[in-house]
Amino acid sequence: MPLPPCGHNLATEKGFSLLLAVLAFGTVGAAIALYLLTTGVRAYTAADLLKKSHLAQGLANACAEAALGTLTDCAPILSATIAIDENECSYLIEQHDPGSTIKAQAVMGDIVRQVLVEVESASPTIKIGSWQEVNL
Repeated sequence: MPLPPCGHNLATEKGFSLLLAVLAFGTVGAAIALYLLTTGVRAYTAADLLKKSHLAQGLANACAEAALGTLTDCAPILSATIAIDENECSYLIEQHDPGSTIKAQAVMGDIVRQVLVEVESASPTIKIGSWQEVNL
């Protein structure tokens, strides 16, 4: 194909206009695809954090229940760390007359969930005054 003569304007050629249109639409399409990709990654990360948060809450509640189970023993274990799978939780029992306070904590990665249980009495049956999630 011979070169165009001097002074010939490429902008008037149909192929050049088509090339510019394809580049423009391709850029917009790539920007939309990148936006959707980053939004999906953020949504996945948020869902993963929410899942870990719920698992940590369940682990903290399980730890508090384990502490409740020791209150009826003759010599309750006042503090302990419990390993469940690859995760750990810990509890501390503070005894006072007539009841007790249980502080339980579970950690999953960067997420910490804590539970405070007020026990009104442990004998003859356990009577719970309150059970709440707190930031100790």
